[in-house]
Parts: sequence; structure tokens; C-alpha cells
Amino acid sequence: MSYSLVFWNQNDDSSAPQTIYEGLQNGDKVPQVEKLPISQILQTLEQEFEDWARPDADSFEKDGSGAFQVETTPYLVEFSCYGLAAEDMNKLIDIMLPFGCSLYDPQTNERF
Repeated sequence: MSYSLVFWNQNDDSSAPQTIYEGLQNGDKVPQVEKLPISQILQTLEQEFEDWARPDADSFEKDGSGAFQVETTPYLVEFSCYGLAAEDMNKLIDIMLPFGCSLYDPQTNERF
């Protein structure tokens, strides 16, 4: 079973997070969401998880630590986590903060 962590950079809080998430998933342009520096984000991920195996370009895994996959659009980064330790989930959150991205938890419909 996976657990999703979703990030985007939003310049105002005028819309419900679930509405924004659904729009971004559908490929819609959402006016209050800023374009992300995806290449920088991916580079940071590669640096922070450099000792993890990379079975493919979008996947990271490590024995005893679980795995995650990253999906990106110009406006959204979504991590699908599989058995990932809370410490590593928090690391993903910390990586995204400098890019102006707050966590959206689609399982609970909360944006932090």
C-alpha cells in the first residue's frame, strides 16, 4: 500500500486544496499555482538520496528503508511512498520547503 505526499507552490489560499490538486492532476492551469524548478528539485532528491538504489529514473529504494516514486508536472511534485520510514518522509517534506512547496496530504485532504 502506498502513501502519497503532494507538493505545489501556491500564491494564495483562495481555493480548496483538493480542488487545486484535482486540477493539477488533470493538467489544468491553476492560476494561484506557480511553476516549479523541477530539474533543481530532482537534482536535490538525487543528492539527498544518493545512497539509494535507482531501479528507474523515477524510483528510489533502499533495503530496510522502503521505496518511493516521484511524479512531476511543471506545477506539481507527487511522491508515492511504499513502506517509507517517517524520517524519510520528513526528509522529502524538508527538501520541498525551500522551493515554496507545502505538503498536501490527499489521504486526509489537508494542506500543511
